[in-house]
Amino acid sequence: MRKVDEDGATFKSHIDGSTHRFTPEKSIDIQQKLGADIIMAFDECAPPYDRAYSERAMQRTHAWAQRCRQAQTRPDQALFGIVQGGVFADLRAESARAIASMGFPAMPSGGSL
Repeated sequence: MRKVDEDGATFKSHIDGSTHRFTPEKSIDIQQKLGADIIMAFDECAPPYDRAYSERAMQRTHAWAQRCRQAQTRPDQALFGIVQGGVFADLRAESARAIASMGFPAMPSGGSL
């Protein structure tokens, strides 16, 4: 079970059936507590061939990236923004421009190319 909405994502564990809720803020909090040198913005990797959903997921990823930047409190960790957009070159280019405009030190490419 996976439910994604504008605020975050809810997953059901395949191990014990427990439900877990993740938001951009919770994702950053966990990564900061782990002490990683590089942390990733919360993003949604959409099914690659559904253009309409890929576009919505990309826009959601951009909003979440902003929230991740606001939630980050540790300057010693590099927060990377994620480029999304499914397999659609124009969406990936749009996503790369949007993520680049947010000032992340790097932009990994998520999903399928």
